[in-house]
Amino acid sequence: MENNDILERPVQTDIEDFTNPTPQHGTTEVDLHNPNQESSQEILRTEWDSQFKMHSDINDHSIFKSKFSEGDVYSLNPYTQKFQKVEGRKGIFRDEESEQKFSFVSLPSKDYKLVDHLPLFEEVTTQLIECEDISTARVHIEDRTYEEDTKAVRTIHLLDHTVDIEGTGELCMRIDVLNSTNSSWKFQVFTGAYRDYCRNSMVFGGERQYYAMKKHTSGFDYKQEVSKIKNAVSNFANQGDVFRRWLNTKVSDEQVIEFFKEVLCKKKLSDIKSLQATIDNDEDIAKQYNQKELGFLIHKWEEELKTGMSRNLYTLYNALTNWSTHAGTSLDSYENEEGQIKTMTQKKGKVHETRLRREGRVLKAIASPLFTELSS
Repeated sequence: MENNDILERPVQTDIEDFTNPTPQHGTTEVDLHNPNQESSQEILRTEWDSQFKMHSDINDHSIFKSKFSEGDVYSLNPYTQKFQKVEGRKGIFRDEESEQKFSFVSLPSKDYKLVDHLPLFEEVTTQLIECEDISTARVHIEDRTYEEDTKAVRTIHLLDHTVDIEGTGELCMRIDVLNSTNSSWKFQVFTGAYRDYCRNSMVFGGERQYYAMKKHTSGFDYKQEVSKIKNAVSNFANQGDVFRRWLNTKVSDEQVIEFFKEVLCKKKLSDIKSLQATIDNDEDIAKQYNQKELGFLIHKWEEELKTGMSRNLYTLYNALTNWSTHAGTSLDSYENEEGQIKTMTQKKGKVHETRLRREGRVLKAIASPLFTELSS
């Protein structure tokens, strides 16, 4: 075999540097009207943030400066002990300019389309500034990257766009944009709200104009998807009307518990190992549900009632967003009937993933037939 038939070993990438944990930073929750005020909520779980920046300059994208690129990948032939190029595949690498090297990130599918963070978030800013219906004069921005900057989130609170839901607290319009360069997250953009009273991040779901999710494939056009943000103001106003309707829709404790059971806490039959084919007693019925999660959601419902909220659908919705927002904080645990402290976020869990999963479950829950039935 001639030398040119054997590919030279590529420059070694520091895969260990990529897989080792990055320094941990506690999750923070901030009063938008007092950004210098420390949160009174104790942080129980740490977050695998690469970077976190809170600011008020919509043109500041400095946290998203990491660059990623596609490149050839090589595999080690166990017989020849030579590295050979993997045909038809491209790997994702992080450009380490200061060290003049590339760190391997992932090996995505053949049709994966890499979209770097910086041009994407710059496009978001451009669309917002150019939209006549959106004021960017006063903003509160939280920029985060995770896992060596491969995942990025920008949360924009538009402080000049607010609604008051009949004395239950002022809502501020919020826009979230998520992206990844390691094929782990789909591109996502959605309009939501921030309830300053309880610091809940409220997701809007059920209708496409409120929420967009796209895979990073060859047909993905992020500029086209980002352009939908222009509908944010009308979406926000429409959702305010929905919240007011929910506020006037009464629900009972029994209806709320049944909703939690059937929509969020019911196990798959395959997960209930000891359940008989016929459920004929209370013990078997209890095994159908995740009791820890059910107890926690009921606790969140009771928490909202203690703040003065009434038994209505809007309070139920706030209980759900309370649960999805505060992953990893002291608000993510409760004392059960036996006096035991139950913590919901796993000790080794990634808080940003937990929060994202919960928000997705809230979106599905408010789009469920049972929630629709309650709202009617």
